[in-house]
Amino acid sequence: MKKDDQYTVAVVGLGYVGLPLAGLFVAGGHTVYGIDLDDRKIKALQRGESYLTDLTDSEVKSLSAQGRFHPGTSFGVVDRADVIILCVPTP
Repeated sequence: MKKDDQYTVAVVGLGYVGLPLAGLFVAGGHTVYGIDLDDRKIKALQRGESYLTDLTDSEVKSLSAQGRFHPGTSFGVVDRADVIILCVPTP
């Protein structure tokens, strides 16, 4: 799990708060499992495409290229996480 102050983080909810937050953790050298029930979001991320106006496609591609960001729809990865962050939808 924890190696030299590097953590495995699960971010649940990859909306306008969760996805940029996941990016900050990846930039800090941590492994991030991004979880969202919206399969369209996950497929867009896997293609290197952003669905947010605040994040460009190149930023999403960079996030994925580092090899520490793993987007998916399964909650089965949370048992690998040192930290779980819930980013709930806001009205």
